[in-house]
Amino acid sequence: MPTPSESSTVGGLRPDVSVVVIAYNDAARLPEAVASVLDQTLRALEVIVVDDASTDGTWDVAQALAEAHPDRVRAIRLPENSGGCSRPRNTGIDAAQGDYVMFLDSDDSLERHAAKNLLLTAERTGADLVSGLCVRVNVTNENKRTRWYARLYAEHATYDSIRDAPELLFDTLSTNKLYRREFLDRNGIRFPDGLHYEDLLFSTEAYCTAQPIAILPVEVYRWHVVEDAATASISNRRNNIANFRDRLQIHQRIDAYLVARGFDDLRPIKDRKFILQDLKLYLTDLARRDATYQEAWLNMAADYLETVSDEAVVSAGPLAAATAYLVRRRDLDETLHAAELWIHGRLSGGLCLDSGRAYLTGRYLEDDLGRELLDVTALHLHDAPFSRRNMRNRLVSIAGDRTAELRGEINDPLRAIDADDELSATLELRTADGRHRVDIARPQVELTAQGTLTWRASLAARRRPPRMPPNVKSWGLWMTLHHGDSVNVSQVISTTDVTAGRRLPWKRSPWTGQSLLWVERGPGDGVWLRVERASKAWRLADRVWSRVRRSGVYGDLRRLFLSARSRGLKSLVYRSVLVRLPVRRGTAVFESQLGRVYADNPKYVYRALRSAGDNRRVVWSYTESTSGWPQDAVLVKRASWRYFYELARAELWVDNQGFPPGAPKRRGTKYLQTWHGSPYKAMGFDQPQLQFGPADKRAEFAAGVGRWTHFCVQSPFADDTFRRAFRHSAKSLPSGYPRNDPLLRYDAAAVKDLRAQLELPDDRQIVLYAPTFRDSDRVTRTRSGLRLNLARLSELVGDRCYLLVRAHYLDRGSVPTRYSSFARDVSDYPDTTELLLLADGLITDYSSVMFDYALLRRPMLFYAYDLELYNQTRGSYFDLETEAPGPVVKTEDGVAEWLSDFRTPHLAYAERLERFVDKFCTYETGHASEDVVREFFGVGT
Repeated sequence: MPTPSESSTVGGLRPDVSVVVIAYNDAARLPEAVASVLDQTLRALEVIVVDDASTDGTWDVAQALAEAHPDRVRAIRLPENSGGCSRPRNTGIDAAQGDYVMFLDSDDSLERHAAKNLLLTAERTGADLVSGLCVRVNVTNENKRTRWYARLYAEHATYDSIRDAPELLFDTLSTNKLYRREFLDRNGIRFPDGLHYEDLLFSTEAYCTAQPIAILPVEVYRWHVVEDAATASISNRRNNIANFRDRLQIHQRIDAYLVARGFDDLRPIKDRKFILQDLKLYLTDLARRDATYQEAWLNMAADYLETVSDEAVVSAGPLAAATAYLVRRRDLDETLHAAELWIHGRLSGGLCLDSGRAYLTGRYLEDDLGRELLDVTALHLHDAPFSRRNMRNRLVSIAGDRTAELRGEINDPLRAIDADDELSATLELRTADGRHRVDIARPQVELTAQGTLTWRASLAARRRPPRMPPNVKSWGLWMTLHHGDSVNVSQVISTTDVTAGRRLPWKRSPWTGQSLLWVERGPGDGVWLRVERASKAWRLADRVWSRVRRSGVYGDLRRLFLSARSRGLKSLVYRSVLVRLPVRRGTAVFESQLGRVYADNPKYVYRALRSAGDNRRVVWSYTESTSGWPQDAVLVKRASWRYFYELARAELWVDNQGFPPGAPKRRGTKYLQTWHGSPYKAMGFDQPQLQFGPADKRAEFAAGVGRWTHFCVQSPFADDTFRRAFRHSAKSLPSGYPRNDPLLRYDAAAVKDLRAQLELPDDRQIVLYAPTFRDSDRVTRTRSGLRLNLARLSELVGDRCYLLVRAHYLDRGSVPTRYSSFARDVSDYPDTTELLLLADGLITDYSSVMFDYALLRRPMLFYAYDLELYNQTRGSYFDLETEAPGPVVKTEDGVAEWLSDFRTPHLAYAERLERFVDKFCTYETGHASEDVVREFFGVGT
């Protein structure tokens, strides 16, 4: 068996990269990790498996891998378990033969091109250290992928030293990086033996020593995370106070290193990282620890925070800084209240109102720093309407057997509810995505003498439970609280173990027996109920059904059933039968965004048609619910048999994206394509995925475009660009976009009413943040989250603005509850035009809303943090930085500065805005809807 001293070659040549794979009692997952290295597109690499004296079959697996790949894999076994990751990794470094070194844990994997991308970057830049993007993959749900500190990896970068990019200290992982071996040896950089959290110190030393440092904005490392794993990882063993002691010891060693090497100026950045990452990690579940643990933890944390400067504490942001301050004061109760608001967005304590300001607590206001940090006035928690009031709803107890008695309490931080107020509530189950809801009880709600709301609900065994989707087993417990005409919705949580092992009977019957609701605590302390069947008959039927599903007969029947519902069959019937039916003269089929919403250009064309007195038969398609669609139209579910029937018989089609490719337009049918925006980014055949993609995809796209007979455009620029990009021959309608008519003909009183309807504050400027999606996210299979730090923005901007966040439907951001008085997610609001009307200012990037909002002549900011990467991956038709009708910024500091005063820069861009409107909105007159109805439908208005 090879030993550490033996040399290794790859095909007779010295390897370029050595990948050190460490393992301990992980025989099952080690082969997959090693396979992710052997499958790399870089072939000149070696694998060094270091087994930390495992007691299972890990060493046997490592030996087998080395024997199967003798030229590429070596296996090393430590004589005794080291208890951590340092010694195995150091052993691997010493044994490495490559010019560069990487690290991989046995339960993780490398992206297939990781080694090659990192190596090429190192050779191109001469970097001692190259860091790439790490993606956390939820093994339980692989669709849940999170990019680790994605903001650090927005674009390619090379830094002469860590002082050029001190924020890199936030990414202390050692595994998403490539290190020059000579660099590690020359500087004596090794992992600290005998200590956990070794990555923190190792990465700090590497960052501070490396010259230069290169950043690679692509995925290289996949960090596999297992929910509810039987054996917690070292970093997840937070219930042991020694775990926190080890982390503090590492931080103390980092502090000493920074001082000794002359990097004192980096200490504030590193301390801010400690508060925002390390301290927060333990505060997340501190409320569930016993009193002994809480006291020991608080004293250790306070002792360390006393070595942290006030400036570093303040820089962490309002709620984080307030929590750190309260830890310093060794006030456990107020620390827990502040942490719950900071981390979970719930107010579990009361606010203190003093001299028109709101504070997390009335304590410590005599201290100038305490008064500054505890001030949360800018978050508007104190004046939020009831619907957005921040109230913690906590399950206190569950009692009973056949009838379960649930008791809970709701914290009203303002004590604004009176005893004689009308209160009622509904207890309901909701799926994680919110698509399914089931009412289960009507709790009794009372106000105690102390000002706390309490509630009681009974869940009795019933023969017939509410109708629930059969495939959904996990449900969250929620409550809708009615206070007069206002409604507040909150998730029921549990901060104690009242849910442990509890089960509630749901129904009994001779066949199914008892259906149980198991009560458990989920993410964020939410109470979740899991549905299970309990009878022997049900379990027998379930086993039989499982065997049937695995059989070939089931597969054949399932495919037959699905084929009857498939679009392929519907398309065949459409082309061979339905298009032979007579055309229903005058009938029009309307669709917007593939049936997702009743909005955009088709909506305003339809409204103009009805306003003109035209009562023709109109069919609207929908995907989920008919709520919000016009009631004077025929509503059909998209892709249903009825949908294809209506398409085949309609004389007119109107949409803004594309009808199914399996439904060719019959001769004589007119098709109005309104589209959904003017072009900045590459469209149609100019898109890389079409330009360089499969020929059949290009043919399918061309066939879809070939159906168009009329096409709406905003300007000559859009007309020329679209005609080239789509290669269409439809008749262009130089009308502008119907959806923009309200922007040019809006009624100020109606806008004011709409703002009141949405409960928007009337004493602040409303700013809409509406970014587009990223094509690069399709490669990493991730969705762009909210790229703004709301904590920091709320602190810097304060009372001046209220932010509306409108994510693209392909993306999803999120606005934590704790910022509901500063920002709100309006991604599900159907009509973007109405949101544009409401907004006093717009923040966007490359979205076509820039062309629409320009018509209002209001301030715009372009937050283009990844401009170069976006243009590389998607492409654009003009230079945003020279033509944008507002500032183009690439940092959050630029956003904060603009939000503080966006009127002044707006005046500076007045002339450019007019040139922008003249060039890109040439045909916009405010009468596009009427013009389109006249031209396409032949109806005068």
